[in-house]
Amino acid sequence: MLLNESFPIKEPSYCTELPGKFTFDWNQSSSLAEVYANFINEVNSYSQFWDEMKMIDETCWVLEPVRPSKADCHRRIKLDINVSMEIKVDARNPTELPEIFFLGSETATETFRRKLESKYDEWNSNISIVYNLGELLEIKLPGKCEQEEITSIKCAVCCSYLFNNQGPNIYCEDCNKPFHEQCLFEYLKDSTKCKLIFGCVYGLCPVCNQSIKCKIMADQA
Repeated sequence: MLLNESFPIKEPSYCTELPGKFTFDWNQSSSLAEVYANFINEVNSYSQFWDEMKMIDETCWVLEPVRPSKADCHRRIKLDINVSMEIKVDARNPTELPEIFFLGSETATETFRRKLESKYDEWNSNISIVYNLGELLEIKLPGKCEQEEITSIKCAVCCSYLFNNQGPNIYCEDCNKPFHEQCLFEYLKDSTKCKLIFGCVYGLCPVCNQSIKCKIMADQA
């Protein structure tokens, strides 16, 4: 909390680590004690959300964020060697069906997508996210791994997992090798066979030499 020179005429500034924005209707009769009480109520309102995220972090193979904060509503969960799943949880309704995206080649993710699409209506808001995901995907979600196991999903260009705090998010449809979008873009744009069409750069996979594409990065467009 930051008090400015015109306090208490003007309200303090707030900096919090919450999944939602903290607000308070300040007036000249308000007190810091009232602000604090409202903040504690706000914190308590997220207790179920944090319990759900803690269960995900403790039982699943979470790739990102590497060091999640109390404000993070998303998790990237490894499903198998070539597929991961990004979920975004509603902090106000944490046991409702989250937004779900599969990362991997179309071939590798197809089975997971079909299972999820066929079972959307079986999501049970009375049980945990982890249990629901396992039931819908008909798998036991992989647990935590030893650090060296992450080598299986290193970017095939830079040979690292993290780039700008993100893991690989593009997979070749032919060889299933993973790439950071920025790494693949830099590789393709320097290729003599690259083509720029409708916001995408097309070229050949650095590994298998088959067709691959990615978006033109905003700062390079």
